[in-house]
Amino acid sequence: MNKKTIFLKFISTFAFTVIPAKSLIASSAAPSPLRISPSMTILKCSSIFSNKAQELKYPEKSVLDISRTELAKTYTAEPSNSDQIREIIQQAGEFGLKITIKGTNHSHGGHNRRSGNIDGTPRAIQIDTKNLNKILLFDAQSQEVTVEPGVTWKDLSVFLNDRGFAAMTQQSSNIFSIGGSVATNVHGRDIHGPLVNSILELTFIDSRGQENTVHREVHPDIFKALIGGYGGLGVITKIKLKVEKNYLYEAQSQQDVTVTDYIEYLKILSKKSKDRMHYGRVNISGSNSFSKVSYVEWIPIPENSKAQNWPGWKLDLVEKNRAISSFVMNMMRYRPTSEFGKKLKDFLDKYFGLPKNGMIKTKNNILNNPVQFLFDNFYNKEKSVDILQEYFIPVNNVEPFLKTLKSVTKKYNLDLMNVTLRFVPKVEKDQDSLLSPYSDQQDLVAVVLYYNIQENKNLSNGSLVLYDGKVWTQELIQSAHDLQGSFYWPYHRWWSEKQIRHQREDKIKKYFEIKDQVDPTNLFESEFIYYLRKAQNTTQPE
Repeated sequence: MNKKTIFLKFISTFAFTVIPAKSLIASSAAPSPLRISPSMTILKCSSIFSNKAQELKYPEKSVLDISRTELAKTYTAEPSNSDQIREIIQQAGEFGLKITIKGTNHSHGGHNRRSGNIDGTPRAIQIDTKNLNKILLFDAQSQEVTVEPGVTWKDLSVFLNDRGFAAMTQQSSNIFSIGGSVATNVHGRDIHGPLVNSILELTFIDSRGQENTVHREVHPDIFKALIGGYGGLGVITKIKLKVEKNYLYEAQSQQDVTVTDYIEYLKILSKKSKDRMHYGRVNISGSNSFSKVSYVEWIPIPENSKAQNWPGWKLDLVEKNRAISSFVMNMMRYRPTSEFGKKLKDFLDKYFGLPKNGMIKTKNNILNNPVQFLFDNFYNKEKSVDILQEYFIPVNNVEPFLKTLKSVTKKYNLDLMNVTLRFVPKVEKDQDSLLSPYSDQQDLVAVVLYYNIQENKNLSNGSLVLYDGKVWTQELIQSAHDLQGSFYWPYHRWWSEKQIRHQREDKIKKYFEIKDQVDPTNLFESEFIYYLRKAQNTTQPE
């Protein structure tokens, strides 16, 4: 028995059973389609409310974000239909409260909550969309599906897979809600571009209780502001998406190529068809860290290929090697073994982490990437938590950004546990969302960073992790800007006002002009929206 076999047998003793989560899909009859005539404007309608409630009916809770670095007191509501949403809007207006919107609670920067008042009382009602989880309509001929915002990508994948279809674009894990993905205009492993490209139509309820349907021909400015608008305009109730057939794909992977060679590969990939998928991982250990990339490209197999007789069309939601992945992640979280854990991770990524050349999978099985092992945090759980950041860097500038990342990681002794790379092609200027971080000028690489942070102040507040990463985050943002790149907004508010306005000042101004028309009382205001408006109103020069 060789050393590698002995090691894997040892690791396997940490294994435990993975039970697939039960789908939350609920079926219902489709509502009558909503139509807005060309002469009708949603910007001048009056409130539909009449009777005033005597008392607020929603419970008060203290809620944490996913990173446990922000705590807020809020009222919480869990509506299951549009009438209940209107009731929440009516009560918020009557009691002088704001409204925030929650998907699966994976944002880091106050996007789904509002801090309380000085006296400790809540300032907002948080709408939890988990009960707005129905798949409403599916049309196989037109390849369109309409869902409520609380449907997760896992829910939709199960539904579509049974019918031979898959999402065009989705996040690289299936745990997120589709409403949350729309609010952040996500991208994924496919190279179609961001989610906005597959969104056909949105229906939302505004601050007056009016339900409105918008798309690229009817109120396109509102449509673009809703997508990637972080819930600042209203409550999205229906999302119509373009889907595609659940094609088979074949893997082609490369291990340990230099960053220079990887960049050359991306230039070739950019000229290929957009129906491919891709991701890469950067080595993070040793003196040679941040200099090598292992990557995979998934290539669609023609429909007339013999491979189409392949039997593996079933959606596989079982998380493979969860015990090993959890073990390695916890080694990296524990500072005395962190460096060894990173070496072990690089080794496993190189030899076992990527699909083997010639492996065949359906698109649904590639997109549905279980990540429950990330939540198996066994080390110092009360004062330690994982966080994400993401930077969009022009293809030719990836190498200098990785050098800066290595320098900043060493300078601030950061526990950086993973660096994933995704290809984001340039977007069509007229097709993108208003607050988009993407570029209509050049192809970008999404550099996704996964850290473990630990409490750095001598204070204790239960499960709240007290950590401030402004200094090193702003160094990375500045590097991205110096390299004609940008950063992604769904994460911690560790940016400066100047940095969030950088090259997007006109778009932020336009966003608030639209918001002030659609939501004239500023009812929909999360912590993030509050600070974004504050940054927009600041006259600090660039």
